[in-house]
Amino acid sequence: MPRPLHPSLAPFALALLASAVPGRAHAEPNQVADQTGAVPPPPAPVNGESLTQQTSSTGPAERFGKKGHIAVGSDAALVTENTVVSGVSGSVTQIQLQPTADYFIVQSVSIGGFAETDYTANPGGHQYTLGVGARGGYNFTFSDLVSLWPKLGLSVDYTNTTTNVSTVTSSGSPTGATASTTTSTGVNLAINAFVPLMFHPVAHFFCGFGPFADVDLTGSNRATTWGGKISIGGWFL
Repeated sequence: MPRPLHPSLAPFALALLASAVPGRAHAEPNQVADQTGAVPPPPAPVNGESLTQQTSSTGPAERFGKKGHIAVGSDAALVTENTVVSGVSGSVTQIQLQPTADYFIVQSVSIGGFAETDYTANPGGHQYTLGVGARGGYNFTFSDLVSLWPKLGLSVDYTNTTTNVSTVTSSGSPTGATASTTTSTGVNLAINAFVPLMFHPVAHFFCGFGPFADVDLTGSNRATTWGGKISIGGWFL
């Protein structure tokens, strides 16, 4: 007849019995061990979650700004405008375009350049501006779909302005006819800042909007221009 187990050995016997049961493993809460006893990894994050939770390395914004990427687009998507004012003869026409290209030399750090064309015509004459510039930027990724890409640069602009001079009557009133024109030109060096909030709906495409400022550093009539503008484009490599 088997001898009964001494009471002092009962805890050790229970521990041995528990370790002998197959499929048992110490798993974290809400995780189930597989047949080998290993705990599976947590599920992959979903695109679009913010950095306060989880982000995916394959999200559109997360993939943007890697070393070697080239981004092309426009920081002032083509603008064609014609304005007619009641009671004023003639109209105002404006055409503006600013193509851009940027290269990421390392993760999130970009260098690039841009060209700009601006043409304005009104009853008093017309003006066109041609310019080129260089800039640097840094892309801050906030989530799988959103980033902030501030840029700072320098540009050189050539401006040509033609003014119409109307003929006048003996009493000094303008007749409306153009007697002559005067032309003036100028070259200005300006500092340019642009801070767009970028939206990346899909890979290789982006659009954004943010404040900008252009400040003339040279010239007799220095101007400061500020406002908001749109950036749109794509990237490859």
